[in-house]
Amino acid sequence: MTGIPAAPGLAHGMTVIVKKAALEIPQYSVGNEDVEVERLMQACHESQAELLGLKENVGSRPGKDEAEIFEAHRNPGDQTGHGSPPESRL
Repeated sequence: MTGIPAAPGLAHGMTVIVKKAALEIPQYSVGNEDVEVERLMQACHESQAELLGLKENVGSRPGKDEAEIFEAHRNPGDQTGHGSPPESRL
């Protein structure tokens, strides 16, 4: 492990080793615009469901106030928490 120590002394806690992984980014050809919009909408719905699951999971543990961060991510660009549907932003 490499790094610069912030202060001399003793550290106590769990060790976490982070490994860099190569990202696999799929390449798509844009054909039918309606198909592309449908793919975008499906991805948005899937991410909404995943974020809601994370919020519920974190909300069931001590420190549940932190779960509200997922609500902000579910509704980007809208500070009221009621984001506009993705299709209205196209």
